Amino acid sequence: MKSLTNPEQMAANGKANIRSLLTLTDTAISVAECVASLNLNFACAMLEEGMANIKAMVDAKSPQDLIQLQSGLARPIVERSVAYARGVSAILAEGQRDVTKRLDARMIELNETLAIDLEYAAKSAPAGSGPMLKGITSAIAAGNKAFETLLNTSRQLAGVIGAPLPVLAIEHAAAAEKLA
Repeated sequence: MKSLTNPEQMAANGKANIRSLLTLTDTAISVAECVASLNLNFACAMLEEGMANIKAMVDAKSPQDLIQLQSGLARPIVERSVAYARGVSAILAEGQRDVTKRLDARMIELNETLAIDLEYAAKSAPAGSGPMLKGITSAIAAGNKAFETLLNTSRQLAGVIGAPLPVLAIEHAAAAEKLA
């Protein structure tokens, strides 16, 4: 006879939870590594570009050369900054998709396990406990529905928040072109 507090089942659920946590941790570390690499590359490129700009200003022969040089300095910086913002946005969006996919898969597993346990409980429950089990099943269904609604809302919010970044990047690039 199956027991709802079966130690093997509890151990399996615990292991599954730990595996899920480890994969989420791996995803977070991967995202952090990608952002750190992007930051380092951006900082190095900005330093190199800054040094080249300083050298070009020092080498300017006349005030007109210096004014011409300064008018062209803003555009590459803005373009590089726009590319950096797009890179960060892409990395974070990919990380969010990965985490969401993993959490969805784990929720499906948990719901399947719970459905099996509730079915067993219904079969082995004493007479007259049907309404209580229906209430529990109804509460779980309502909780799952609320979770799905929250998840869908958070996805929509993430889409709304992520959408302005490319628009801002285009606006900044256009402003840089006007400066040049």
